[in-house]
Amino acid sequence: MVTSGMLSKNAMKPSKADIADSVRASTQALERVQARLVKPGVRLYARKDVPLFHVDETDPHKFVRKLNGRRDVGVIENGVFKVTG
Repeated sequence: MVTSGMLSKNAMKPSKADIADSVRASTQALERVQARLVKPGVRLYARKDVPLFHVDETDPHKFVRKLNGRRDVGVIENGVFKVTG
């Protein structure tokens, strides 16, 4: 019996074969997704007139903006990107 607050539900206990099948299926699913889980980051594709920002590797206080093939380094002040060099 499973109880949550005032609700109770009777359910049959799964068989050992059902448990083994579930473990096998979840292991196979994890193997399929494992390569994507261990790879850090998210892949974003550039589109026309849509800027992409990331932190400058040499100075963590600055940002790099990539827009329409152009790369600018700057800071964000009051929500606005300002080119510094």
